[in-house]
Amino acid sequence: MTISVNCGACGKVYSLKPEAAGETFVCQACGGQVTVPGGQAQASPAPVSPQPASGGTFQPLPGTTRTTGPSGDQQAALDRVKLPAIFMMIIAGISIATNVVAFCLGMFGVVSGANAGGYQGDDLVIGGMAYIISGALGVIANIVILVGSLKMKSLKAYGFSLTAMILALIPCNACCLITLPVSIWGLIVLNDAKVKAAFKR
Repeated sequence: MTISVNCGACGKVYSLKPEAAGETFVCQACGGQVTVPGGQAQASPAPVSPQPASGGTFQPLPGTTRTTGPSGDQQAALDRVKLPAIFMMIIAGISIATNVVAFCLGMFGVVSGANAGGYQGDDLVIGGMAYIISGALGVIANIVILVGSLKMKSLKAYGFSLTAMILALIPCNACCLITLPVSIWGLIVLNDAKVKAAFKR
């Protein structure tokens, strides 16, 4: 046995269990409050979850919704870390690309030197190896910086985010003149007490 009730505002029909008599819920169609007849309404009625005649979901009553978004302090911290994290991600991406190019040039130099032979070939091999090592280390370092910046932007892994900003201080890529001020900016933001607290949440 079910109770049929109409929304007084929009006329939407709901089929409810008898136990819902006297309860109040929010109409999914118009947002108006609907009181189920046939019972004594409580002083503070709890939201019910009726089965609508035409299917769908319901909005909970005001004051009963559990907040899942960030709090005010959390949102403020997200806003503070957003820009330095995004700038650092862009710089890290560019640096990864340039270091990959350096690695490829090093490989080409080693191969060319091996084919040339003699003193000139040895110089090419040594220079190529230097490019290979610096390119590989640059790629690894900037991947760490990129991942750390992503975590910083989401207020996750404070230690990893801090490590990424410190690593970015090392002038090891073509973008070092831009990386240095951005990494200092990131460190200042990360050392803010409110931002630290937001990471812990």
